[in-house]
Amino acid sequence: PIFIYFLLITFTFATKAQFVINGNAVDQGQGDILLTNPLGYQVGSIWYQDKISLGNSFELTFELYFGNKDNGADGMTFCLQPLNTSIGVSGGGLGIAGVQPSFFAEFDTYKNGGEVYFDHLALQKNGSTTNSGVNNLTSPVQIKAGFDNVEDGQWYAMKATWNANLKKFELFVDCELRAVYTGDIVNEIFNGDPMVFWGFTASTGGANNEHRIRNIKTNFITINDKTICKGESVQVDIP
Repeated sequence: PIFIYFLLITFTFATKAQFVINGNAVDQGQGDILLTNPLGYQVGSIWYQDKISLGNSFELTFELYFGNKDNGADGMTFCLQPLNTSIGVSGGGLGIAGVQPSFFAEFDTYKNGGEVYFDHLALQKNGSTTNSGVNNLTSPVQIKAGFDNVEDGQWYAMKATWNANLKKFELFVDCELRAVYTGDIVNEIFNGDPMVFWGFTASTGGANNEHRIRNIKTNFITINDKTICKGESVQVDIP
């Protein structure tokens, strides 16, 4: 027989109806999702409905909107966690407080006690938004280099990448590298289980802001190699 080999194909696609939407979050259409209104004590989250494997590398791009109230609150996260698709907590915990195990990038726009004065991002684990101690994986830096405030009514382009071979997570804002963490997060955080949900959370407290996300694109979907004989076909199921 003559064999035809299909190479591993990775698709980049705009993720739309594949999310579970929770709390105050609203799908506004055209890939634009409102996570919180500018009201007190709101929480919104979206989680992709299926788990992915951190045994595979990925690239994820998206845009975030932090509102237009300087000194508003509280911010957003991009998170990986294995528990469920209904997680979301209001207040200064950015929607992810207490979720363990978890690995996440925080985008914090409100200065709580002991925090830096500027709108910052950091890589954290296990539902802790405190920028010190064992759950803080990278030091806080400005969300956008050279800017103390991102609650300015502008959209910010983000890219998150995970290299499964190098065990390296990188986060870019407007094409500038802002945070890097190298470590075996599967074994050190997720107890050896590589299967996790991915999504975004946001919250407000006594202070508030509008939080939105749009243009989510990723290459999480892969098709494995297939071998067939001449004249045969193979059916591919892509969610």
